[in-house]
Amino acid sequence: MAENKGTKKVDFKIRCQTTWKDMVKYRWLYFLLIPGILFFVIFKYVPMGGLRIAFMDYNQYNPAKSTWVGFDQFDFPMGCCLYGGFSP
Repeated sequence: MAENKGTKKVDFKIRCQTTWKDMVKYRWLYFLLIPGILFFVIFKYVPMGGLRIAFMDYNQYNPAKSTWVGFDQFDFPMGCCLYGGFSP
């Protein structure tokens, strides 16, 4: 096996120190990332919690009693004649 003589092993502690120094040095660039990260968290990640209702027989008066039904909610639309299937 050939060895690469141009690389050195760097201690984990030294890597952490240099990374932290670089983060402090470029802190304004990291600060500019905050609005973009917040945008994706608020408008892309948080609404995913509502998608689970599509797979439940949702009880709006007592959500704790909602039962999981899986893809049963989608049987009728996919079996409809508009999608090439037969009506139930």
